Amino acid sequence: MNSNSWSEFWWANITGAHLVISKIVEALTENCTVIIDIPVDLPWRHQMRSSAEDEFRKLSGISDTIIEVVDATDDVPVDVAPGRFLLDRFAQNKEVRNGYRERSQRSIQEYIIENTVLKNRIIWVKGMLNSQVSDWLSFCRDYNSNNEENGLFVLEIQGGVHKQDNNMRSIRLLECISNYDVQLFSSFIVEEKSALSNVWRRYLSTATAIICDIDAEIASHLLEIIDPKKQSPLDIIMEMASWQEYSVRGADDESNHIFMHCRNNNKKELEQRLWKAQVQVLFPLIEMERIKIIESYYRELQTTIEQKHIEQYGEKITKPIQLELGTLCFLMNRYSCIRDKDARERISFLHKCRNHLAHAHCCSTSEVCELLDYRFL
Repeated sequence: MNSNSWSEFWWANITGAHLVISKIVEALTENCTVIIDIPVDLPWRHQMRSSAEDEFRKLSGISDTIIEVVDATDDVPVDVAPGRFLLDRFAQNKEVRNGYRERSQRSIQEYIIENTVLKNRIIWVKGMLNSQVSDWLSFCRDYNSNNEENGLFVLEIQGGVHKQDNNMRSIRLLECISNYDVQLFSSFIVEEKSALSNVWRRYLSTATAIICDIDAEIASHLLEIIDPKKQSPLDIIMEMASWQEYSVRGADDESNHIFMHCRNNNKKELEQRLWKAQVQVLFPLIEMERIKIIESYYRELQTTIEQKHIEQYGEKITKPIQLELGTLCFLMNRYSCIRDKDARERISFLHKCRNHLAHAHCCSTSEVCELLDYRFL
């Protein structure tokens, strides 16, 4: 599946992302203005609008409804009010465009509706400056559309949901989409990597989701290009942060976007994100392998425990299952209770990896490979 298909898949099939689309469309079908609070680094925003348009057409049964995107910064002159801009932009003839008089008994909103200026249009306003938000909210608050043909509005804002009125609905995107959605999305992408085992897919989808947070677009691109057995996700994400196509992603100094941390060389944050993923996936695997090793050498370990006084954290060990990797290393080196060379090397390796993670350090790419590709017999 290519990147365009994945963007459609994200908004159509992933729970949190599709909830955003559903909330937008539900509000529009109730003839309400939608106020959507979006993060600066929203992924695939063009596809979000397209998905909302398609969903609205399906639900409303009106096939000729179109979304008209208005960039408030680039399209709307600073000294032009929203109502006047809409007349100038969308009125079909000069008489209607120039016919409104402020001294009349009608509001400009009523005039626009009576003259069907916005017939079958959803005006989607993006890029609003803080100084423009109140003007657009005020205009839409008094725009009482009683059906889709009169025109509807979606306002993208950043930095807080505003008070709702009877004809307005607020949606906070970050209350709908979470890191879990990106992990679910990533799991679909890695399913196409048939050469990888299930445990590799779990590790890769978990690491990608934690590193990329809610940016599904960056997550999909990372997964498309990474060779996980040769490259660390952090190496790829550092490279991507320098690409021109993502130059504005994470550009806000107050952003917590992964690219912002890459450009600021915030190695602590980068490594901590990868470490969290490794703790989730690798730590349980290490523990499961520890248990298998103990089961394989249970008799030898039990004999050693019975013959020697073995303590761990100040308490006497009475059962082999209580043995942690550090104590296992001590026993096999001191008493030779495990003689097999391969098993001894594996226990030492697991102990090293376990210590990395326990002390908030990441395992290297080669260590991850050795953990995930190993099959304990």
